Amino acid sequence: MLSNHRILTVLCIVALASVAGAQTAPETSTPPPASSAPATSSAPVLPPVESVLSHIPADALGFVAVNKISQTTGNVETFLNNIGVGQMLPFQQMPNGMVDFLRMSLMLGEGFNADGGFAAVMLDPQQFGIDLMKMMRGEPTFAPDGTRIEPKLPFILFVPGASAEAVFGNYPIEDAGPFKRITLRMGPMFSIQAGGYVALSPSPKALLAMGKATKKASDVLSESQAKTIAESDLAIHLNMKIVGPIYVQFLKQMTEQMDQMSNAMPGMDFGKIMSLYSDIYCEILAQIDTITM
Repeated sequence: MLSNHRILTVLCIVALASVAGAQTAPETSTPPPASSAPATSSAPVLPPVESVLSHIPADALGFVAVNKISQTTGNVETFLNNIGVGQMLPFQQMPNGMVDFLRMSLMLGEGFNADGGFAAVMLDPQQFGIDLMKMMRGEPTFAPDGTRIEPKLPFILFVPGASAEAVFGNYPIEDAGPFKRITLRMGPMFSIQAGGYVALSPSPKALLAMGKATKKASDVLSESQAKTIAESDLAIHLNMKIVGPIYVQFLKQMTEQMDQMSNAMPGMDFGKIMSLYSDIYCEILAQIDTITM
């Protein structure tokens, strides 16, 4: 039987590489070969490998994490070869396989450390004045002076590497106070060094909150949770104390919509049916602190 985690990992990596490769880089830039890096007198010294969990704030809403990139990509290559499609993919012709393919597709420099981990983290939006339910409903957000603003979700990407310049030197980089501002293909991102990782976020406030966090995920995860993340190609962790109430709000909103449908269609009590199931879900959610898989 195929591992659900392995299949999910394959889909995530293929999607990431496909999106990166499909986007058009600025006309002034040329995608470098897999081994290229910003012009320096010598290759950057890579920092010691450390767990990405030691940098993720303990009170984050949730995160997706890879314990060791080179190990995960190696397992994915083996999986693809086993199902008979590996030989048709371009990374087979590269010295370091999928690692080189990711370097080339994402235009990463020699400062990228494939032996490190990776994480995409969402902090608690409520701590940044962001109402997810309003965003889901498409309601506008206004600044204190009444001007409409686009809220920046407090997510952080942790990319293993020596520095922003050593990893993302093929992109425009400029100083922005205590941060570096990197113009990636996906848009501008602020960055700050966190140990052996370059932390990236569209929200400077998220990076500041990360730096101020006194407890990290590695401090609060149980032994079994830490083991699951370490042994998985791709792990997902959710803080249900934050996710749970948000999901409850979503269920209530869905129930209200079902009630409106019932009023428009006499004899069909959709709201009552939805309420029955949502009550059960709410009771279950109230008893769950975290989910790791």
